Amino acid sequence: MIKELEEFAILHQVPIMDKGGETFLLSLVEERKVKTILELGTAIGYTSINLCTHFKEIEIDTIERNEEMQRYAEENILKSGFSDRIHLHKMDTADYISDKKYDLIIVDDGKVQYAKRFEKFKEYLSDNGCLFFDDMVFHDMIYDLSCTKQRSTKRLLKKLIEFRKEIVCKDNYEATFYDKIGDGILIVTRRGNNES
Repeated sequence: MIKELEEFAILHQVPIMDKGGETFLLSLVEERKVKTILELGTAIGYTSINLCTHFKEIEIDTIERNEEMQRYAEENILKSGFSDRIHLHKMDTADYISDKKYDLIIVDDGKVQYAKRFEKFKEYLSDNGCLFFDDMVFHDMIYDLSCTKQRSTKRLLKKLIEFRKEIVCKDNYEATFYDKIGDGILIVTRRGNNES
């Protein structure tokens, strides 16, 4: 099923996590003994299905606002046989409210909103939980804004750069960047918690 989803993503130009980021994520889940995950940005359900394929005890809440992606995700989750462990929430991430705590929160939607996502979802972390931000170097474009002429992309890049600067100044949180893994990964944990 994973191969089928990868082929679909390429054919329909649906962005999914690259192999470097995926390998890192799987290692993180194993090392931290993650059991509960919140994913912001389901797309076609690739990451959630991949995680459930590798780990038999995890439960995932995943949020998607795009109606077309919701339909694909719903169908794929059903086909995967993991609908008892992957719970799709059809809504905007900003509207999600829960009293659950998560061992891992994967943030992979609305790059310009990363700072807001951090402020909202840090409260959803379990005692030893962490936030996983993907696309932190955005195809290495954060190092050279002149490589794009598109205003929307420049705005996104500036927001990422601003977030990177802000996150390292958070008193109670530790930020670790892995710029050479995948498309750039940021792991944020509360100070004093177990490191990845």
